[in-house]
Amino acid sequence: MRLSRAGVGIAALLGVAALPGAAGAYDQAVHAYLSARAYPGPKTVAPSAPPQAATDALRARVWQAGSGASDPKLAARFLARYPNPAAFDVWAFKEFLGLNPERAIAGLDGTALPAGSGGAQVYALASRLPDDDFRDRDRFRHDASRKVLRDAYGQPVPDDPATLEMGGLTGLSSQAHAHYQLPRLPFSDDPAVLKRDPRRFAIPPTVHTFGADYAELYTELAVLAAHLPNPDERLVLTLSGAAAHHLEDVANQIHTVQVGIYDFFVDAKIESIKEELRSMGGILRSRPTFVAIGIDIISNHHTLAESLYEKHLLRPGDPVRALTEHQPVDPAFALDLGRVKPGCAPGFARALTYALADRSSYEGPEVYQRIRDVAQRRYSRVGNHFTETEDPDLALRPGAKLDRFYALEALGARRSDQVLAAWWQRFDACRAAGPDVDARFAEALVSDRLDALDAADARARAYLPKAPVKEAIDLWVPAGYLLLLLAAFFLGRRLRRRRRGRA
Repeated sequence: MRLSRAGVGIAALLGVAALPGAAGAYDQAVHAYLSARAYPGPKTVAPSAPPQAATDALRARVWQAGSGASDPKLAARFLARYPNPAAFDVWAFKEFLGLNPERAIAGLDGTALPAGSGGAQVYALASRLPDDDFRDRDRFRHDASRKVLRDAYGQPVPDDPATLEMGGLTGLSSQAHAHYQLPRLPFSDDPAVLKRDPRRFAIPPTVHTFGADYAELYTELAVLAAHLPNPDERLVLTLSGAAAHHLEDVANQIHTVQVGIYDFFVDAKIESIKEELRSMGGILRSRPTFVAIGIDIISNHHTLAESLYEKHLLRPGDPVRALTEHQPVDPAFALDLGRVKPGCAPGFARALTYALADRSSYEGPEVYQRIRDVAQRRYSRVGNHFTETEDPDLALRPGAKLDRFYALEALGARRSDQVLAAWWQRFDACRAAGPDVDARFAEALVSDRLDALDAADARARAYLPKAPVKEAIDLWVPAGYLLLLLAAFFLGRRLRRRRRGRA
């Protein structure tokens, strides 16, 4: 549909809706906390061994599954990309999985696996890694010599242009595509929908988010690692922890809505107008764009919400921690999980993630509204930035009412427990199953990834890079000032004439 003028403004602001400083969902320490408390696996893990042998064996298993797939068409598609094991080296393996091949990634290359002798410790540390190692950031397309391709303007070409629908080309927001999961709904870019039902608002309406796909990807790899001839439990837990990361991300409600609330747009529009007036349309000084202002405002509140909960959750004896630890299970979400097919079958992690995204998305807008209500107004104004190094309590208004905000956060954390428990029930069934399960998961992985690569290639072929934005002077602003001055001058002269006539 065509957008109204207001809608075009929203599109400009919200088309880059994943936000600098806000694309990682829970902070890494919260991921470790949630994973450790939900872990039901082996209590101890064998001492660390060089990871290269185990990861090489896993990669070889995937190549074998692709090249020898039971479906001849699937095998042909795989071999067209990777005709021999040498073509499926570590770089190609990471690229095949939709990750940045230039990054060192534990569990997929020779990078050391998480240390420690306790299973919960290894799993918790592993659940941090998708944020810690930047595997989802700065995903650029490479040529045959593995050099970054650049467009006509000298900018790197995105590996998949769909990643730009939720974040930037580089930096923290460039990983948002992998850490958000919007519910499976028909989306609209109509501003009225943003007001009425924010969970259904997205620009573009065909927006892509891949949190569920990454949860499934790491689950499939973990099942394969568990069925290797000499399985390395540390490798299994490393891949399982990565799956947990994406499930936990989706338990954080603000990672299941693209924007959240219409108030952010209004704040940005007001600040944009004020900046135009202060700078005289850009004549007196440079001024931030409407888009930049809007991103900063949403980022401030996103980061503040996460930092505030993290501070109080991780502090022993804090009432917020007690609230979280004693939060009862969500019975409605328990019913949702009960509708996901039990037992071991490819696709179970994706199904669990979608169930969680649907439930979380009802509360994402309210979390944003609650944090906006208690945050100091300066975080809705231009030039102010809340950073993770600040004390979040000092960013709140005096007398801020936080009960409902913390209740929502505690509920999200409890749902993380619930979904991880459901994941482990199914994964343990896969671990105990026979070799036919290994074959089904291996071919599912190959099929999933080839479909994803084909779709990304199609989007890359249709990609049209945008020229760098140049700041322009808005002559209507100084013209408006001039008209006001002229109006004041003539009005003053008229009043003076009237006074003289009366005299």
